[in-house]
Amino acid sequence: MAGICHGLAHAHRAGILHRDIKPGNILLGPGAQPKIGDFGLARPVGKEHNPEEPVWGTPGYAAPEVLSDPDAVDQRADIFAVGVLLYELLTARIPSDPWQPPSQIATCDPAFDAVIRRATHPTPEKRYKDAEELATELEALVKKLEGGILRRQPLAAAPNTAPPRAMAPSRPLPVGGRPVPSVSSTPKSQTATILLVLMLIGLLAGAAAIITSAGKGDDQSSDQPVERPPAPPPRKKPDPKPKPPVIGRPAPKPNPAVESPEPAPPPVKPKPVESPTQALTRLKAQLRRGDLSNLPEGAAQRGNSQFFLVDNPLPWQSAAHFAEDH
Repeated sequence: MAGICHGLAHAHRAGILHRDIKPGNILLGPGAQPKIGDFGLARPVGKEHNPEEPVWGTPGYAAPEVLSDPDAVDQRADIFAVGVLLYELLTARIPSDPWQPPSQIATCDPAFDAVIRRATHPTPEKRYKDAEELATELEALVKKLEGGILRRQPLAAAPNTAPPRAMAPSRPLPVGGRPVPSVSSTPKSQTATILLVLMLIGLLAGAAAIITSAGKGDDQSSDQPVERPPAPPPRKKPDPKPKPPVIGRPAPKPNPAVESPEPAPPPVKPKPVESPTQALTRLKAQLRRGDLSNLPEGAAQRGNSQFFLVDNPLPWQSAAHFAEDH
């Protein structure tokens, strides 16, 4: 809101009255920085009202003097609209008659009540004298509230803070940064390793002894002649019985349905995804009729108003034409 006030102050110093400040004419930049658009109803400061010219403005945001005394309209009429815009941001509604403080409607700080009440006062002389004064007061209020929130945070977190648990003292690391091995696990691992080595040595020694004794026995037996018993006469083998013929099964016929796989269905092309801007163009006729039953993706609702943010940056003139076309 302070950024909107600074922008209005710049226009007022240039001698320009906007005369139509409302949510639809506030654009947001890439960093959510507010920018004022649609200067179609703007006029020079101090210009007298032409009786034949109709009175322009948006109901609810136009100051009372816009209808009652158009010749008395000055920069304080824009300040009135800024106060209504701030009231709507806090409560999602515009001020009603009788006036009700926003802190009684929404959960906001009561300090905003006095600022909004002064900005939207029915008498122009009791409002802020210029937009820069309103911006200064809003910035001071925000800093005050942020400081209060920061001071309350440690107090709110103190009861929920649990005392630290006792931790075991850390062991120092030797030179080189390698951790000291655990003392409890070292004897077990060394004992198991020693037993395994001893078992392997015993097995190898036993195998070597068996091989050595077998070699000596072969050498001693080769020196003495060995009498072999006579071989028995060969026995006649009976004629083998003829085996019955094997009746073979006919080979299975190839199944063409199994061997030839079915062709895969053609890939389905994905439906083109409609962008929010394309959806807004498609729904343009519906939205002009006031039918809000179907809104493009990305539309946001704030009270009774609908907002649609355009991602791609546009120049001021292109943004104004885009808003008028849609």
